[in-house]
Amino acid sequence: MKVPGALCVLQEAGETEVVLRVGEALLKERLPKSFKQDVVLVMVLAFVDISRDAMALDPPDFITGYEFVEEALKLLQEEGASSLAPDLRAQIDETLEEITPRYVLELLGLPLGDDKRQDGLSGVRNILWSVGGGGASAVVGGLTREKFMNEAFLRMTASEQVDLFVATPSNIPAESFEVYEVALALVAQAFIGKKPHLLQDADKQFQQLQQAKVMAMEIPAMLYDSRNNWEVDFGLERGLCALLIGKVDESRMWLGLDSEDSQYRNPAIVDFVLENSNRDDNHDLPGLCKLLETWLAGVVFPRFRDTKDKQFKLGDYYDDPMVLSYLERVEVVQGSPLAAAAAMARMGAEHVKASAIQALQKVFPSRYSDAQETVSIGDHAGNNVGHDVDETAVLSAATEGASEIFDTMSSVDAITVEKSNADKLKEASVKILSAGVVVGIISLASLRYMSIKGGSSSLQRKDMTSSTASEIATIGI
Repeated sequence: MKVPGALCVLQEAGETEVVLRVGEALLKERLPKSFKQDVVLVMVLAFVDISRDAMALDPPDFITGYEFVEEALKLLQEEGASSLAPDLRAQIDETLEEITPRYVLELLGLPLGDDKRQDGLSGVRNILWSVGGGGASAVVGGLTREKFMNEAFLRMTASEQVDLFVATPSNIPAESFEVYEVALALVAQAFIGKKPHLLQDADKQFQQLQQAKVMAMEIPAMLYDSRNNWEVDFGLERGLCALLIGKVDESRMWLGLDSEDSQYRNPAIVDFVLENSNRDDNHDLPGLCKLLETWLAGVVFPRFRDTKDKQFKLGDYYDDPMVLSYLERVEVVQGSPLAAAAAMARMGAEHVKASAIQALQKVFPSRYSDAQETVSIGDHAGNNVGHDVDETAVLSAATEGASEIFDTMSSVDAITVEKSNADKLKEASVKILSAGVVVGIISLASLRYMSIKGGSSSLQRKDMTSSTASEIATIGI
């Protein structure tokens, strides 16, 4: 039998297409076992060569590379005997495991309407859920779990991130950066989809992150750890969530504008609001609107694939009938959410002023040193202001600190993340990664905040009442 030998020569010469075409034809015939196994092996090597060439491109084509390696494994399993080339089969399994994360990320990067992209979404779940636990667990392919998730999030829409968070099994605790991302995703969905009830869920995520910080500060060692950024208190996020449902006074409280002694008062934010307001009438609503616009354009929308290039006006949101209907039922101590919405709708600009974005950079000046990307933003009339604005810096200002602080906090193993049943947000605990605090300190904090069971500590999960349409009349964030 000289055919297998001839196929080997063709394979060595790089004629992989010829090898595969002839091999497929031969496998349709009734062949002696040894002959068939030789043909299968040559075809497998051809598949592997094609895969290797695809991944050697610049940039690598992981989709093609993965699919051909997968074909090689499938051929060995279906046409080869169980004992055929065990070493080769092991190498193929190892290669598939190694490139799967990159393959999944490349699938996610396909156009939103591409059918293959659904395989990417399924792949994200398979990878994250098989790794389990979270933290710095390796995903393989040179990626940690956190790095893989960050890469995946950049390729996902806001709703896809929320769906992933909801569907994650309860035995896999949510890490801080996941909770922060899903909170921002809920804000994006609320604004773009005119669904203000989602802001209740977003606020509760920020609240839980805020509470985790408070608990961490009770550990003496954490107070003197220079790696921790205690300025990150999520008051900005909670204040802007309140503003989006017309709770202006509550927004001022979270932003520290109601009192010079407020623990949430940040001089840079106060200056930003005042500089963008009318000083003559002592009215800071224009500045609050500008802060909201800047946050949405520079922090929230760029994080999601379906909103990163979104142009918006506050008026489109505050003038929407569904939003107005919701605000009409929001309970506040004083003032009218509807009146506030009407005022903010009038103040909404088509684009965010470049000067306003630059002013926001003063809030966290230390976070702008590595910024590289710039965007050009228009003025109130929609005209370009003629200079570049540091978009990366704006995003970092309100979000980077959130990741930094929770990457080093070790006050508790998990905190409760509350979500409403109406939006099917899963019950999850936010896992705080250890930063090397001694076991005795962790145990001391654990005894104070939670019960110890089975040698580990965790906070009791809390059930949320459903924010259905019938309950909107009593909803307050």
